Amino acid sequence: MPRDWADPVGWVDRALADVRAREHTVVVIHDVPSGAMGGLPRFLDELDRSGVAVTGELPDECVPIIGGRIVSPVDHLMPL
Repeated sequence: MPRDWADPVGWVDRALADVRAREHTVVVIHDVPSGAMGGLPRFLDELDRSGVAVTGELPDECVPIIGGRIVSPVDHLMPL
């Protein structure tokens, strides 16, 4: 999570850095009244310019919980 709720401007750069650092990235952003969604067009445009495919399909390695069961480690997903 790029912490869009806490940093309505800086989340875009964090999310883009995360996308660039991994083969598959699940980006969770929140449509809350913080103003963060003002950065959504820039985020999507940059993904498009970079040739990043946006899909709703998730590879198995991006889904640590299936049917309510933890199937792979989740500790790295929790912010410190």
